Amino acid sequence: MGFERPTDDSTLVVKINQSFTIRLRSEPSQGYSWKLVDSSSTLLKQNQKETFEQPSSSIPGNGGTQVFYFKALKSGNGTIRFIYVRPFEKPYPKNAPKKVFHVVIQ
Repeated sequence: MGFERPTDDSTLVVKINQSFTIRLRSEPSQGYSWKLVDSSSTLLKQNQKETFEQPSSSIPGNGGTQVFYFKALKSGNGTIRFIYVRPFEKPYPKNAPKKVFHVVIQ
């Protein structure tokens, strides 16, 4: 069983073996997307490739939501970090927007 989190930086509290998602708004029509740059790989894992949900309105250029899927592996405190970039523009800008989620696994 999973649960969904708001787009704000947060502390997530999950149980061992619990699956959970992190949902982040993005604007892929402008070339931007969220990239996972760090996670506490010994405590949790990304258990499937992220997906993209388009809004119900069909307005061209409208943004959507990227959904990232994780599973808690063992107890402890971890961190998941994302950066919002244009993947084709490397190196990524140092001032690119970031999201940090602190994960407490019980």
